[in-house]
Amino acid sequence: MLGFLRRHERNEGLSGGQYYEYELDLDPEIVLETRTEIAKHTR
Repeated sequence: MLGFLRRHERNEGLSGGQYYEYELDLDPEIVLETRTEIAKHTR
């Protein structure tokens, strides 16, 4: 996942099913700053 997400497999049995949960693996501030910088250069 490019190193910025963690994926956790969950299994809730027959009624809940199997699914993945994703968690941010970086400081959220870094992600927001990077997104802002990318947006500046794509306009």
